[in-house]
Amino acid sequence: MKELGVYRLLAIYGSPRKGGNTDTLLDYFLQGCRLSDCTVKKAVLREFNIQPCTSCGECWRTGRCTIEDDMTPLYEMLVRYERIVCAFPVYFMGPPAIVKAFIDRAQALWVRRFVLRNMPEEKTEFGRKGFLLSTCGYRGDGRRSTERLFSCNITIIKAFYSACGIPYCDSLVYNGIESPRDLQRRSDIKREAIEAGGEWIGPAVTRT
Repeated sequence: MKELGVYRLLAIYGSPRKGGNTDTLLDYFLQGCRLSDCTVKKAVLREFNIQPCTSCGECWRTGRCTIEDDMTPLYEMLVRYERIVCAFPVYFMGPPAIVKAFIDRAQALWVRRFVLRNMPEEKTEFGRKGFLLSTCGYRGDGRRSTERLFSCNITIIKAFYSACGIPYCDSLVYNGIESPRDLQRRSDIKREAIEAGGEWIGPAVTRT
């Protein structure tokens, strides 16, 4: 008998503002993901207690962070889930503070993978891949300006996914989105985000 395979998806909500443009964009994206068979675990960072990395150096011995907070249960999801999508806006040419604290705490995973070399690559039947969603209020003046606006967020998320052992797949970014309801007024963005989520998650997989 054949049954549908299930993707495990970790969705990181990285905006400090509840129900804002970045939250809305991720909600649209997840609508597309749910067209396939997946289980979604949401991590809303503004509701979490995640302390910043203190550079204590303990993870260089063990590959594990000594800070006990809401980051602790996320580590295994970051190295085992088939799909990870992060959504956060641009603040001063980079991610908000809550996102940077979350990403910096992946130092322990970086040590496991590249220093201690004791983080085995997950060989799942579905493969693994990561995605970035981001918004910015500044409109810019053309394609090159847009690329520059999001370049820091993209560079940082690539480094983060590398530490997690998950390939960076792609991004969906929009500038000129500033007021709380700007994105909800754009039906074209909703359509694009749903389509992107469906394409990224991949078709349902069968197994015997």
